[in-house]
Amino acid sequence: MLPDSEPPFIADRHLEGILKYEIAPKADDFIYYYSAKPHANSEQMYVEVIQPAISTSEARWKMDFNRLPWNTLPARSQRIPYFAIDVGNPLDLSTSEKNYLKRLASLPFSRVNLISVFNDKEVFHSEIPALDRILGVNTIYPDTELQGLRTISSDDLKDNIICETLRLKYNPRQHTEINDIINLFRQQQNASKEIERFSHIFDAYHLFHRAPTDGALVLDSLISSTKTFKNTMNVDDFTLLLLANPNQNSIDYAGKKLPSSDAPELLTLRKTFPQWRYVIHFHHNSITRGGQFPDHVTSTEMEYGTFETGNKLIAEFKRIQDNWLIIKNHGVIYLGNTIDDFESFLINTLHL
Repeated sequence: MLPDSEPPFIADRHLEGILKYEIAPKADDFIYYYSAKPHANSEQMYVEVIQPAISTSEARWKMDFNRLPWNTLPARSQRIPYFAIDVGNPLDLSTSEKNYLKRLASLPFSRVNLISVFNDKEVFHSEIPALDRILGVNTIYPDTELQGLRTISSDDLKDNIICETLRLKYNPRQHTEINDIINLFRQQQNASKEIERFSHIFDAYHLFHRAPTDGALVLDSLISSTKTFKNTMNVDDFTLLLLANPNQNSIDYAGKKLPSSDAPELLTLRKTFPQWRYVIHFHHNSITRGGQFPDHVTSTEMEYGTFETGNKLIAEFKRIQDNWLIIKNHGVIYLGNTIDDFESFLINTLHL
């Protein structure tokens, strides 16, 4: 029998800032676990997916992963727990196994991410989101084929680890000078009606995959903050961009919240194509993976959140010769000047 979980620990100011996405976390703000339900492909999944992703994360981001035996709870910790768990086919989970995952998800500030192995992509879309909501977990989208089964790649898991913990791959540098704060306020007020309408469009056309926090917007010198709910966003969810420095991998900004984790590539595009006021990044399953627009798909998959990706996207825009593209197996980037044009694009080009 599983023991009762420990009561939530009291959040200090640092933890509160991390949870509100006002403070950039460090690797040691989290405690990292991987686990696996025994199944026919579990050993292969560890060798080809889990172990390479963990090794890269430990070397590059100084994370320290702990093996958690299946059906056990971790010891109490003052750090935020992240779990990567191979469950095989999520639809084969027993009631007791589902209860176990719910227990992990109920730990204070827990982030439980499931690695799935099955062979029906349509079933994923129709049944997995509801299961995720019931369990309080996130099943990582299976983009890779492994011996006839749909699962994730090592790169997919590596990106999930970063996205669910550190999020930012750049160094944020906040400015609090009065002139910058005044400029932020003025630009927020000038963009308030546009932001309200963009929020409506993201909601009406469901421009997100897992949650409304997916995606990002650059509006002139403003950018949406990381983990902004696009369907309810307002001016307070935007920060003012002051300087992007690829050589130092840094972004200077003014505002309470951290800029989007996609800021490096989106700002690179905004600087390279100044004729466009907007850089809009969104997700839509049928567009991203539906195959309707092969001429607009990038040549390769791309890592999120880096200036290098921004340079790759510049090359892809020049190759495609249009103001929008699909990042392979990821999402859409649109360059534009008016909201009417953007909504027309969604209706007349993407047929949403």
